Parts: sequence; structure tokens; C-alpha cells
Amino acid sequence: MGLIDLPDDVLFDLTWYLSIEDVLSLKQTCRALHAFGSSDYLWRRMIQDVELPLDLPSGVRTSSLSHDELRSAAIKAMRLDANWSRRKPLLKRVKPLVRDGNGPFVDDVQFVPGGKWLLTVQRYLQIHWTTRIVLWSLEDLENAYRVAVIETTGSHRSSSLDVQDDGQSITVVTGLSGCQEILEVYAISLQDPDDFSYHITATPPLSRRIVLPPHPRDPEQTPVIHELTAVEDVIAGTALVNEHLSLQIFLASSESGYFRWVDPEITESISISWVKLYNGHLILLGMIGPSLVLRIYKLPNAVNGGLHAGSSGLLDQGCADLGPVIYQASQELKHETELQNISRVSSPSTSSISVLMIYTLRNQPTSIGQVMRFSLPFSPRTMSFACETKYFLLSSEVWVPLAQVGPTGRAVWLDHNWETERRSLLRYHPRPCVAIYAERITFDGIR
Repeated sequence: MGLIDLPDDVLFDLTWYLSIEDVLSLKQTCRALHAFGSSDYLWRRMIQDVELPLDLPSGVRTSSLSHDELRSAAIKAMRLDANWSRRKPLLKRVKPLVRDGNGPFVDDVQFVPGGKWLLTVQRYLQIHWTTRIVLWSLEDLENAYRVAVIETTGSHRSSSLDVQDDGQSITVVTGLSGCQEILEVYAISLQDPDDFSYHITATPPLSRRIVLPPHPRDPEQTPVIHELTAVEDVIAGTALVNEHLSLQIFLASSESGYFRWVDPEITESISISWVKLYNGHLILLGMIGPSLVLRIYKLPNAVNGGLHAGSSGLLDQGCADLGPVIYQASQELKHETELQNISRVSSPSTSSISVLMIYTLRNQPTSIGQVMRFSLPFSPRTMSFACETKYFLLSSEVWVPLAQVGPTGRAVWLDHNWETERRSLLRYHPRPCVAIYAERITFDGIR
């Protein structure tokens, strides 16, 4: 009996053990297996296990896409990954976007998976602090241009962006500091092809403004925004709420203006560093003693209902209980004699989330990077680890701004050596059985 003689349900069970590359090869063997490998159902299931960033808007459900659309997105992601893994990646084009060398420093950069859209954030001081947020179109690298420019009063704290409405708009949420700590929400339309063809830069209006209220436990203190993340119309973030630098979690709605402080049930002393949202869940990453702990909570119905309620500007008094932890993992950090210099956390995928930390060593000639990849329970295919960690060496006296890390542990950053004033683009690429060093990226034909 050959493969083509097996019932479809048995073949579907066998594909749990196959990669996308295997399925693509299987399709080339005969007409029957080509038809089987072109099933929408198969690709909707297979795409859930793709750990690479896919060029799919977050507002689009994979159940609404055909196998051709899903296959194209997966192949594009694998080609980008293969190029990234090269010793000298092939580079289409180098284009300077922010040209003003004497102007405001770039505080933050964020890519939408697939590389079509880039968000840059700058701040500068005139009479008052001003934040400039620019959304760039990178679909045509020969003619990259500004889609929208936002100029707003206040010093930038954190920003997040999310593709909405089947890819027809992008929501930008930014946290600002001034007389108050404020969340501002902007909706940028991507629908007008005439504006795009003439590269007309939009100035999107402010669609929602939320002032952070005092925390119930510290009503006399003004909270300070630490970090933001936005998915669809839900905003999650952390804020410093007292002089002891205690980080607390809040949830808000970019659509209704609903705001609520939330309180996870934690008996240990924990320093909350990041929160992320994924499919109705809140992912919390924080320090407990010498370990980094990941905990996942399901957003309670009371909070979920408020976030999606139609009432505008609703503020619930008190803290909402997040309920029990539904998943937990931990990883011990490096030695206590090391100083944490920089840390970044990736967006979550169905199967993993990664954290990049770089340490400056006391009385040592080198720095050390650490990448921790935590397994997540959202994929039907269970990972073989709860958390895996890798270390790599860096030169001394470096500053690592604008670092980025992906859910699979790939990381890239701009290295600045203060002694030589040399800047380099470095990356960490997890490879088995290879010496662990940060690699300087060099491109063919590019210095």
C-alpha cells in the first residue's frame, strides 16, 4: 500500500510530523498528493506551526485565506530566513530614511512582519518636548516613502503598532510624558491607492486620548508609562506607580477608551518587566530573584467585556483580578555580578517568545549576550523545551541601541564602540553545534 492509498484523515495525521518544506516536496511527487497538499484545511493547520514572521495582517484570520495565499506567505518567510542565515546576506538596497544627522535621535524602530511597514519614533526639545512618529512604506525599496507623519507634544515613552481591518489600516499607540502620562491612538488608513501612487504623506487625526489615572494603591502618585503593546483594539502596558519603582499592569481599549488596572495574583516579590497580548491571553515576564519568569493568564470576562464595550472613556475603579496562572516557565539569569545593560522581548508566536539581554561584566574585558526562548502553549504541536537559553560574547565598551529580537531567538542590533566611535550592525543567529558569538553583518557589494 502506497501513500496515495491511505485515507485523507490518516494522511492529515502524518503531516503532524512534516515540515512545510516536506509538504512542498510531497506535492511534487504525483497528482494525487499534489491535490492533497493543496488543501485549504491542511495549510490552515500547517501555518499555525510556522515560527517565522509571516506577511499576514494581524486582523486577518487564517481561516479566511486560501492555501495559495498561505503557501505564498510561508515560502516568502522561508526565503527571507534563508537569506538571513547566509554569512553575507544578499541585500536589495540600502536607503537612508532619517537623513538629518544633527536632528532628533531615533528612539525606536518597529517592523510589521513581512517588512512592508516600518515605524520610526524620534523626540526633540524645542520649547517643549515633541515626538515625531513616521510610518514608512518599504514595499518598493527603490521608492520608500512616508505614509504618515504624526507630530505630538510630549516626550516619548513607548509605542506599538498593529495592522487592522484585513490590512486596510494601521493603529499606532504611543505613550507620552508631559504634565500627565497619556496614551494617544492614531488610525492610519492604507486604502487610498491614489495617495500611495503620488506618495502623499498623511497627517492622521488623533482618534483616542487616554490619561493614565493614579493606581488605587498609590492615589497620590502619577504613574509613569514603561512599555506598551497593542493587538487589535486592546492595549496592554506597564507603568511605574511609586518611588520604589513598582511596575503595575494596565489594560485599555483604543476603541472605547476603557481603562483598568489589573492585578495578577503573585505571592512572591516580582519585578514586572514586560507584558504581551496573544489571542485573548496576557503574557507576563518578570524577575523573581535570579530568574526570569514567564506566566500566562487568560483575560477575565469582566475585563474582556469592558475592553470591547461601546461606552466611551469608561474607567473602572480598583484593580481587576487576572485569575489563576494557566502556564508558567522560568529561566535563571547570568551571574549576580553582572549588570543588565539592555533587554528586549519579541512579539509572541503560537509556539514561542524570546528575550534578549545584554550584560556589562564587572572587571571583565567582554560583555555577554543572553537569548532566552520560552515555549508557549498556543500551538497543538508541543515544543521539546520549556525554555532554552544561549549565550554569546561581545566586545567591551559597547552600547547596544535599537535592538530587536524575534520569537525564534534571532536578534539584531546596532553596535556602537565608544573607544573607536565605530558603528556596526550585529546579529545573533541560533545555530546548533556552532561557536556562540555575535556576528558582524557584512553585505556583498556594501561596506
